[in-house]
Amino acid sequence: MIQQNTSRKTIIVEIVALIVLALFFFMSVQRGSPPNNEADIAAPPFVPPVYGVYGNERFVTLPFLIEETASQGVLSEEQKHRVNEFKKNVLARAVSQIPFDDSEKDIILASISTSSKIVEDGFVVADQNILQFTENELRLIKEKLQK
Repeated sequence: MIQQNTSRKTIIVEIVALIVLALFFFMSVQRGSPPNNEADIAAPPFVPPVYGVYGNERFVTLPFLIEETASQGVLSEEQKHRVNEFKKNVLARAVSQIPFDDSEKDIILASISTSSKIVEDGFVVADQNILQFTENELRLIKEKLQK
């Protein structure tokens, strides 16, 4: 009779331990997974180029990122406006008295190149294929890059 109680107690303890382990496993799996509403992580929002201001001069501080579809030549009105604003700022810097700093040179060199660009999260660095600087504008920019 004593042995029967001992084995029942042992079985009950083992069942309770198994339940505790199952709950622990379930809780740890739940903590590691995102909530149901956030299962799909959305693409990061578009970050337009940033221009630093020094006196009346505007410095190009980030490359101009544009949606990958624009690299195929299809631009919305908003994209055309952003392209024109970026071009205007690059050209304003090209005619200013202040030379390009190293980071600006890198950004502008990428902007006037026609080599293929890396696409990341649906965005690509806008280059000459998208910006379409004229020959005179390119000459002006390249002269400024050499200073």
